[in-house]
Amino acid sequence: MRIFTLITVFIILYLPVEANEPVNLLQDPEVIETGEYFMDPDWSPTGKTILLTSKNYRGLFILDVRTRVVDKISDSPSAGFWKKWSPDGRRIITLVSRFESKRRKNSLQVIDPIKKIINEIIPFQTGVPDQLGWLDNIIIYHVNNLQINMINTDNGEIAKPKNDQTDAIVHYKGEHIYKEYFTDAGRIKVKSAPGEKLNLRVSPNGDRIVYEILGGHLWTSKLDGSQLVDLGIGYQPDWSPKGDKIAYIISTDDGYDYIDSDIFIVNANGNGRVKITETADKIEMHPDWSPDGNQIVYNTYRDGIIYIISVK
Repeated sequence: MRIFTLITVFIILYLPVEANEPVNLLQDPEVIETGEYFMDPDWSPTGKTILLTSKNYRGLFILDVRTRVVDKISDSPSAGFWKKWSPDGRRIITLVSRFESKRRKNSLQVIDPIKKIINEIIPFQTGVPDQLGWLDNIIIYHVNNLQINMINTDNGEIAKPKNDQTDAIVHYKGEHIYKEYFTDAGRIKVKSAPGEKLNLRVSPNGDRIVYEILGGHLWTSKLDGSQLVDLGIGYQPDWSPKGDKIAYIISTDDGYDYIDSDIFIVNANGNGRVKITETADKIEMHPDWSPDGNQIVYNTYRDGIIYIISVK
């Protein structure tokens, strides 16, 4: 059995890439004591809070990094499976589910975590988008069968991109990766490793991608498909803020459940792999970089404990 994480779509912003630097572990991981089961942490863009979900992806919670206080902002089933911060860290997009006459329906919602205001952007209906995300701090987008739809979250109307720096969205379906331009260039297919794609991530500087192959390896390449590198077995990739490193896990299972997992960091070119956790009694998962690139937050699978480890 393989358990997969959040699937997202990506906006391309072009920034310079910095040279790879060695990774140093500065201290043992810090344990965040909450007394509850939490998982799949996502650091906010401000670095002040971390978004969490609970077992089976139920609900959403905000962990204050300074005070270590956890605040519930949603109790909706499956709200934690598809969740993503807005670029300014002021809102969160999520897909929540409920059953009506034994049929599962889903709603796209935006949450203000401070005011705890929930706005329903798309009402409950059958089916789910293939991918979703933020275009800027106001406009969200979702992809259905390669069709990109954009919505203004302030008024619920169909929207168009406003940010001139955003020239394309990267999305995927099945074995193929696409770059969708907002110009007459339209959609192009990106050269990639063979196999069904999962958990595709675009680097923050916008020039590389990393993705899993179902039943296969973790791969990275330039956004045009060049410099393709096989990283070997790996799951749940997350780019460092500079776009020069990737955190990911290598896990094993018995066909029914996870039996082992550790977190690794590797340079974007595939060199310099470092194992940052090595515990016989813990199954570490869901690594996520802090915005300053100095820390990684993750959770343990069995007990739902949140850890923060300093790296540099």
